[in-house]
Amino acid sequence: MERDRDATNSGTLSERLYALQDANWNVTALMDTSGSIVERYVYDPYGSVTVLNTSWTVITSSAYASVYLHQGGRFDPAAGLYNFDYRVLSPALTRWMQSDPKQFAAHDQNLYRYEANSATARLDPSGLDWRWSGCAGGAIVGGIGGAIGGALVGGLPSWGIGALPGAVIGGGVGLVVGCVVGGFWGEDVAAWWLNKQGNQVTDSEAFWGGAVIGGVAGTIAGTGAVAGLGLFYGGPPPWLGGPKPPTPPPPL
Repeated sequence: MERDRDATNSGTLSERLYALQDANWNVTALMDTSGSIVERYVYDPYGSVTVLNTSWTVITSSAYASVYLHQGGRFDPAAGLYNFDYRVLSPALTRWMQSDPKQFAAHDQNLYRYEANSATARLDPSGLDWRWSGCAGGAIVGGIGGAIGGALVGGLPSWGIGALPGAVIGGGVGLVVGCVVGGFWGEDVAAWWLNKQGNQVTDSEAFWGGAVIGGVAGTIAGTGAVAGLGLFYGGPPPWLGGPKPPTPPPPL
């Protein structure tokens, strides 16, 4: 992740740094354009950060005004809080400052719990719950469903954009939509189906929950995208009021 900054308040972006992140999107270091590490960060499980210089010595605050830290959240040093879009996280209290926007649909009786008290193994980049396993299930099934639907609609005569382009476009749209929907709601589907709390749902269960809800959403989105392109470029088919193909002349 590249960051440009006016470090001298001169009106010129004079400083370019690159943020390095771990598997949980925690920013672990800043690197300059020569490839040298200029600052490092270590965290406790709930995002409380310790800033280190290049010699691994603890310093009181970032020398480079770095504020995007734990899981990519924006840190306010004065308040000691992280902004994650929908909610604000307190590392000191190890919990959200607002109740879950999904309320009890998140299948957790504690509306302020942070990532099911498993912050080292889970992600919540928006303040809602997110499961990569649900994203994976939704992406796979949504991509396949979108590709099949796109190929069928794209191959319709006098309207479609072609079966192969339809499959590629529909599959791409289905994959992205399936991942997003499955990542956010796959756990909820699995929890509802298995009558569990969200923090009790395993990754494999979230995968299949994401495959169901993300697969449906991805199939609809992918097929709809190809249908929309067909309408835009080719006009409506005859059965939707479009022009009918010319009648062939009678045989001589």
